[in-house]
Formats: sequence, C-alpha cells, structure tokens
Amino acid sequence: MDNEQRIRERARVIWEQEGRPEGREKQHREQAARELGISVVAGEGSGGPSSGGSPITPITGGNAQEEPPYAGIDPNAERTG
Repeated sequence: MDNEQRIRERARVIWEQEGRPEGREKQHREQAARELGISVVAGEGSGGPSSGGSPITPITGGNAQEEPPYAGIDPNAERTG
C-alpha cells in the first residue's frame, strides 16, 4: 500500500472519530501523515494534477453527514503488501 492510501485511510478514521465535521480534510490528512510518520512536501500527495491523482474536492453545503474525499475507504479492510 502506498503512503497516499495509508494517509487517506487514517484521515477517514480521524474524520469519523471527530463526528464527520465539514471542511477539515486538510487538517485530517496532515494529522494522519504526522501519526504515520510520513513527510508530505507541499503540493505532493494532494491528489492534484502534478501527482497524477484526482484533485480533492472540498465538502460544501449544510449537511455535516456528507462524505469527504476519502470516503469509501474501509479502515478495517484487509491490507496486503
């Protein structure tokens, strides 16, 4: 599993533990990277065009239960590799 995937999975767990708040994606990803001991260079791992990934779309709207960009990641899924 690559570092980006590990960060996304941990960020989702943090988001869920905090009650799924809106607008905290960046903080959750930064916290996840720190907890995992992964150094993220500005612009790297953000999912932007330079990384070859899809850009992270901020959550908008008034529904605090909307899924963040890292939704769909099962933190309890079996890891391989």
